[in-house]
Amino acid sequence: MKKFLLIITVNLFLISCNKNKEISSNQSNPFQKELIHSIDYVLDSTYCRGGKDRMLQVRYQKYDNKDFIQVASVYDYSTDSLFHCTEYKNNLVVFYNKEYFENKINHNRMEKDTLLKKYENFNNKNSGGVISEKRCFEIFEVQGNNFLKTSHDSFYYNNLFADPPILPSLPPPSKSHSN
Repeated sequence: MKKFLLIITVNLFLISCNKNKEISSNQSNPFQKELIHSIDYVLDSTYCRGGKDRMLQVRYQKYDNKDFIQVASVYDYSTDSLFHCTEYKNNLVVFYNKEYFENKINHNRMEKDTLLKKYENFNNKNSGGVISEKRCFEIFEVQGNNFLKTSHDSFYYNNLFADPPILPSLPPPSKSHSN
């Protein structure tokens, strides 16, 4: 009987260790559910087609007292300031900006370490940074737990984050002043 219980316990442990952890919308808070929806939008977008197994990068930036999140399909990741990573629909998803995401999404150090080993071929140190570029991306303005997609011809889309697209720069949105 002890041997039987030991076998069951070991099997349950192995199953739980090997289980592919993914972002699960039914275990998420409202912010994380909206973030998952935004990640799905990029994965399913005809604008962002790029193959079955991709890597996504999620970053945050504050501009003009507004919060923005960029979800980008990328070729590689940098471990510098990488906060968390997870798998979602067979894609590695990496998160930067710990100070912003730490209290907003579920994160797990062991999962991060395991996935970085699994996807070591995506580490930009292995490529010398040669392929470090975005295939495509979307930027969402965060309003509470709602994410509003920015237009591709907007000032925000063309000027936020480190690597804006090569499009003509537009002036910032004008602030209406009442006289």
